[in-house]
Amino acid sequence: MSGAASGGGLVSIVLPTHNGVRFLRQSVESCLAQTHRNLELIVVDDASTDGTAGVLAGLADARVTVVRNERNLGLPASLNAGFARARGGWLTWTSDDNWYEPEAIGAMLRFLTGRGGDFVRCDYFVVEDEAGAADGSGGGKGDGRPRLERLPDEADLAAANSVGPCFLYSRTVREAVGEYDPEALLAEDYDYWIRAAKRFSLERLPEPHYHYRRHSGSLTARSLRGCRIQAAAALVRIKNGLSVPEDEAGRLAMEVSRSRYEESPLAVRAVGRLLRTVSAGRLELAASFGRSKLAAAFRPVLERYAAGGCRFAEAAAALYAAVSGEGEGAVGGS
Repeated sequence: MSGAASGGGLVSIVLPTHNGVRFLRQSVESCLAQTHRNLELIVVDDASTDGTAGVLAGLADARVTVVRNERNLGLPASLNAGFARARGGWLTWTSDDNWYEPEAIGAMLRFLTGRGGDFVRCDYFVVEDEAGAADGSGGGKGDGRPRLERLPDEADLAAANSVGPCFLYSRTVREAVGEYDPEALLAEDYDYWIRAAKRFSLERLPEPHYHYRRHSGSLTARSLRGCRIQAAAALVRIKNGLSVPEDEAGRLAMEVSRSRYEESPLAVRAVGRLLRTVSAGRLELAASFGRSKLAAAFRPVLERYAAGGCRFAEAAAALYAAVSGEGEGAVGGS
């Protein structure tokens, strides 16, 4: 294991941000407040246009390095830019609207060094924070009350991205797996974990050491963006040989249908349940037809990607158009 040999106990944390000034300071401070002091924080400002530069300019800690992209490159490219400058033998990254518990890095590092491991993932808290409370305090849904999210003991990545937002891995992993795929936007982490799992054990530390904030500005909070994440995940599974186009088309159609139902007003859902009861299943038959129609739109895109007929980004754009109802999902030649 090269973690101890290259970089020793130095931990490199990469924090990419794009117009995330609202919670950025809290995220940065949680990194610098770690009880494991031997760390460096590499903040990658992905061409922000808000007050991010001012917050970063005010950081006096010598352990902080700021990298600025002159144009917006996206999350995976920003991660690559950050890790290219990392000196540590242990690596991780975090988001600009989440925060660590003070023992997070130390607990994960002790876990790995004690077992001779290379990759650990932790349980975490989900904070529903629609009101935007930055201190994570509150007393009800949407006001910051944390909910414990326990990860499965085994990371079944063929089923879902089950690594979570709190993790630490050795430089050995980076050397073996390489960079994050710049085209795998919205599923760059999922793709990386699948590639890592082919060579390393993704062990679980059953302790919560991280707060994942879910709010109106989060990637996973909005229905359309959530569907797009599912579309990117489908491509990632096909890319890594975990699934086939037919299965992913049906799975994606189910996810999109569920998302559209959940975002509909409560009154509409209540009427739908009543009609389903009265119509003795005819409404469910219609819903099934709708899912089949979606799957039929997704399948040719997924098949073309699997056959090497288009790139990841092109297939993703076609699936996003189909999810948004803006197109039939056709893609051009490569």
